[in-house]
Amino acid sequence: MSKQVTLADCPPGLFLFQGYLGFKSEYSICHAETKLPLGPEAYVVASGEIFWGGASSHEARKALLVIPIDVSTLIACREHDPYAKGGDAFIAGTPETANPYAPGSDDHLSWNDGWHSFAALSDDED
Repeated sequence: MSKQVTLADCPPGLFLFQGYLGFKSEYSICHAETKLPLGPEAYVVASGEIFWGGASSHEARKALLVIPIDVSTLIACREHDPYAKGGDAFIAGTPETANPYAPGSDDHLSWNDGWHSFAALSDDED
């Protein structure tokens, strides 16, 4: 499985946090008065809201452990997803649908809300 890193050390791009897909930009959130950086700009993909991950301070937020997701991994997953139907979405019928990347698999990072599924192959798979 991919290695966890702190949000501060995560490269810009997609990441997973406790089953949620997030996006970290290359920019920082800055203090309104001092303009000093407080931490990375990061968002929850599904809602567009700023990602806090349950943290109550900028320092705690920077220390959250996330799993960086390489876009090439997403493309590889899409090619292997038997439920992908043209376009950009990973479509699955229901959470009960037999999906090789279903939640609960120890060999894959996965997410499925019944309409969309996300899965990333572990590092030891080709």
